[in-house]
Formats: sequence, structure tokens, C-alpha cells
Amino acid sequence: IIGTEKETFGMIIESEDFYQTQKNLFEVLWDVSRIGKRVDE
Repeated sequence: IIGTEKETFGMIIESEDFYQTQKNLFEVLWDVSRIGKRVDE
């Protein structure tokens, strides 16, 4: 199972477009969550 997960992860990283999309999506979600926390305070 671990070997399969590592292979899948490697394939994802090799796909540059997919990696950039996920990275941008994560950054947007991170910014939104931080803004949401500021509003709660």
C-alpha cells in the first residue's frame, strides 16, 4: 500500500499543471481560512 501511494504521489508531482492547480487552490483556501479566523475575532 505504501509503495502504491508513493508511486501515485510521484505521478501527481510529475504532472506540473496538476501540481500548480492544487498549489494555487491550497493557497486560496489557506488565505480564505485565515481571513475567516480574523473575522471571528
